[in-house]
Amino acid sequence: MYLWDTNILRHFGEGHPALHLYLQRIPWSEIALPSVVVAEVLRGLCDFALKALPATAPKAHRLLLETQQLLSRFNVIIFDESWVNTMEEL
Repeated sequence: MYLWDTNILRHFGEGHPALHLYLQRIPWSEIALPSVVVAEVLRGLCDFALKALPATAPKAHRLLLETQQLLSRFNVIIFDESWVNTMEEL
């Protein structure tokens, strides 16, 4: 399984050519996002949307919706007690 961090997710969303080429060799079912990454992304975009000036608010809210749609395509691995145990072993 491949767990993506925020930077890889950003590159994916931006259509990074090398990443998309690499993804042709990996089954989509093998890619997941840790719930921490989902939380980071949503927190940043929610802050951006809530603090946006009237002129930039439509773009900020559109970006929030687009990102929610993008995130829904991924398996999400919940950061729970078993994760804590695994991380302590590493």
